Amino acid sequence: MPDLFSLAVLLDPTFDLARSYPARAEAWGSQGLTRFDVLVRLARGWCAYLPPDIVIEQLVPGFVDHLLAAPDPDLALLTFARIQEDQGSLSLARASVDDPRFGHDLLFLLGLGHYSADALRREPGLSDLLLEPDLLAQPMDPAALRQDAVATVRRFTTPQSRRNALRSWKRGQFVRIIIRDWLLHHSQQVITAEISAVADACVEAALHAAAREVLGAETLPRGLAIMAMGKWGSAELNYNSDIDLICVATPADGLGLADWERVVQLVGQELSEATAEGHIFRVDHRLRPEGEGSTLVRSLESCVAYYADHAQAWEALALTRVRAAAGDPDIGRAFEQLAQRVAFGARMRQAGIESLRANRRALEHRSAAVRNVKEGPGGIRDIEFSTQLLTLVRGVTDPSVRERNTWTALRALRRAGAISYAEEQQLGESYDFLRRVEHLLQLQPIAPTTVLPDEPAALRRLARAMGYRAGRAGTAGQRFLSTYSSHTERTREQCNRLFYNPIPLSSPDAGSRIADLLDPALADAEATVHLAEIDFADPVAARRRLLFLAHGEPPMRLPESVQAKFVEFLPTLLTCVQRMPDPDAALRWFERMVSRAGGRELAYQLFLDHPTVIEVMCRVGGYSHYLSQTLVEHPEYLDSMVLASYSQFEPSLDDLRQELEARLAPLRTTEQRLDDLRRFRRREMFRLGVRDLLGMMDVSAVVSGLADVAEACLRALVAELAATVPGAAELPFAVIGVGKLGGRALHYSSDLDVLFVYEDVPGLDSGAVAQRLAQRITRASEELTRAGRLAPLDARLRPYGTSGALTRTIASYSAYWAASGEPWERLPLTRCRPVAGDLDLGRRFVAAAEEFAYGPPPTAAEFDSLRDMKRRIETERLDTLDQTQLDFKLEPGGILDIEYLTQVLQIEAGDQLPELRGLNTPSALGALVEVSLLTPSEGELLLRNYWLLRRTELRLQLVSEDTGGALPLEPAALTAAAKRLGWNPREADRHPQQLVADLRLRLAAVREVVARHLRL
Repeated sequence: MPDLFSLAVLLDPTFDLARSYPARAEAWGSQGLTRFDVLVRLARGWCAYLPPDIVIEQLVPGFVDHLLAAPDPDLALLTFARIQEDQGSLSLARASVDDPRFGHDLLFLLGLGHYSADALRREPGLSDLLLEPDLLAQPMDPAALRQDAVATVRRFTTPQSRRNALRSWKRGQFVRIIIRDWLLHHSQQVITAEISAVADACVEAALHAAAREVLGAETLPRGLAIMAMGKWGSAELNYNSDIDLICVATPADGLGLADWERVVQLVGQELSEATAEGHIFRVDHRLRPEGEGSTLVRSLESCVAYYADHAQAWEALALTRVRAAAGDPDIGRAFEQLAQRVAFGARMRQAGIESLRANRRALEHRSAAVRNVKEGPGGIRDIEFSTQLLTLVRGVTDPSVRERNTWTALRALRRAGAISYAEEQQLGESYDFLRRVEHLLQLQPIAPTTVLPDEPAALRRLARAMGYRAGRAGTAGQRFLSTYSSHTERTREQCNRLFYNPIPLSSPDAGSRIADLLDPALADAEATVHLAEIDFADPVAARRRLLFLAHGEPPMRLPESVQAKFVEFLPTLLTCVQRMPDPDAALRWFERMVSRAGGRELAYQLFLDHPTVIEVMCRVGGYSHYLSQTLVEHPEYLDSMVLASYSQFEPSLDDLRQELEARLAPLRTTEQRLDDLRRFRRREMFRLGVRDLLGMMDVSAVVSGLADVAEACLRALVAELAATVPGAAELPFAVIGVGKLGGRALHYSSDLDVLFVYEDVPGLDSGAVAQRLAQRITRASEELTRAGRLAPLDARLRPYGTSGALTRTIASYSAYWAASGEPWERLPLTRCRPVAGDLDLGRRFVAAAEEFAYGPPPTAAEFDSLRDMKRRIETERLDTLDQTQLDFKLEPGGILDIEYLTQVLQIEAGDQLPELRGLNTPSALGALVEVSLLTPSEGELLLRNYWLLRRTELRLQLVSEDTGGALPLEPAALTAAAKRLGWNPREADRHPQQLVADLRLRLAAVREVVARHLRL
């Protein structure tokens, strides 16, 4: 930068950076740095006080780097300039030179949002916290916070000075928390607990101050407890929360309710009144008994009487999160015990369930905006409502799940078997992500919001703060929105299952009902009453299966010890079955799997030791005929299912290859090795399907995992068969993956599109050897044996298609492309890579293929032929489509449309833009946005719908090997499919056609973009 920031340039009053250096200004502007006038003014000022060479060579370059790392470079720059102007010194600039980490962190905080920027401008000394990393790394001590806050207010005698001091103290604590949040990246459970601890300390300090002023007490008298409610009670406050509270008193030390009423009124002023330093927290008393019509302070006895006779369901729910926050700890504990009795009393349970469901339905009507982080589908409220409901259902008889905090409650529910390990992990991770986004939204604008911005610059600032940067996968905003959509869509699916499905039968207090259900002497009509809350199509058949599982096949009864084990895990089984889209299938397949698993006692003990296995088996049975049949045929997969349920490890291609080598090496014959290869593939397909159903892998991980399995098997197959063809050991031979295999984007039913290439060897009939080897590989991949089969190979993309030679040399391919290659044949070669055989030969083939694929841009006539090819594909394929289903691949606006457009744009510009080469569809969409061949909004729309359609395709393929991933349109089948895709069961039953309407809207939006670029 010396020429840009030379002293002569800086001192030139007519210098305009944007006009003189447009490329650099544009690059900086794309990252949010546009106030070049302020930057130049600062640099000129520094030159007046510091040696110019230090300014030019150290200060300015480092300062710009730090600005560009900030979420909002302009906000960071403007706030820094104002602080320097207020201070009248260069102390912060000098500190930034001396300590680059300090400079980076300071400008990051200044660019994070208005709260941190305003706090550091009000009190620049708070930036010294950045110089104490050891202190920042230590967790906050709630007791020490209380003592510090109380000591702060005790130092002042006038209300105004006292209140300003407490507000300043709170601001300092919040800046420390923001640093721990955004620079040290602590979890949101830690951050929200620390915000709540600061609130505890502020309320305790305000109570001390009010008691001293109203009662003249130097120490806080006994007799009043302030109970935290809502998010404060659960230690989940955010940066802009109100605090909900209930004040409870017991006459003591000569003080009555009227005295404490005056104290509490003043506490509200201490916390809520706006001063020159702002306010601390807005206070809300409306959750107290009898609400706004009551006094602020209630006696403990009156609370007991009120909740016993008049408590409404919503009040009982509120009490699930109550916590003693300030004041008399004995009264606080007594009220907590009262709250537990009321909230988890059997009388209130059903009313509480209905109240929560009514609240959620009201929320759905009020806010359907997907960008509403708090109240939108799959947002914060979805997770909180579902967690509260499960806690309420289970907590009546299981005190271990009575947790106030959402994250802690999820862990307790998982330990109690109410949710699976995968559900706990995913909901916890999504809750952490969404709460972090919510916090960022509160720090950004002057008026806090919970809605993601539409304006690109604002979205970019938010995405950059969350750690996203522009790259091949899209702009920072696009990458953030992709992650956000993944979280909310997954959360919505899980919460729909959890929220509407917890049942009283799943609680341990249902002993008598279970006894009736499993009594063989009781008539079906009487027994099945206890299954009414599960949506069985055939409850009698379901009951018969339960009797078989509990007692065995007459006349051979299971031992009583085995029957007892079944009764022990039956509540967990029924809870899991009820959450499935097809409860009948879930229980039917569970029974079949258990029957094939061997000894009942060992199987039942496995379920007790690993409740997650029950969840997995029900999920497999309720969602996938294909995976269920696999497990019935291979009960030994139960062991791998336990590992798949718990393990976060996903094997790489190298891991798979190494396992295959170790498996195949001891086997003696080719037939044995090929059959074991088929068994390996079947096991791996099962493992991936299970992890997909459990939500432990996102779509991109599933499709790439399927590609890794296919590639590992293909490499082993080629190596094995090359040893059986005379001359093949000396022949350089490679298999090239094209299409979805080349792009690492397979689905469960994919054939493998390949090309075969070889290299001539003197003295060897190379063509004949290569032909025999390719034929043998193709036949072996299609052969079905008792061990299963491998994925069929499809080599029809070779020159001249099925009438052309199966194998060719690189020179032969190149000659064909030069003389006869059609424009459409360039498209699949954008997705080619070596997958088996001689990988060096394969890489040379790819280099030659790219010369053809990314040659000169298509002429007008060639572009017309590409467009005509697209129309012909649609006409031919759509004419033969089954009108009883919606095919996501072939429909206009479907997967093929997105892939075709992406490949056409790649070959149009790949000659001049090598960064577009060798990319699969998602990566190519991001790169096309970067080079402005697609607008950001087009890229986001195409990428979002590509992943949604791929996910839908995968989930439907898991139902059966025969579905092909199409959506059935027949009403009953459509309803079942909607449930398997995560729709609310009630909505799926009532309005299944809405799913089709939603998908057609998405397809139409994609088609509009594709038609615009291809001029269809």
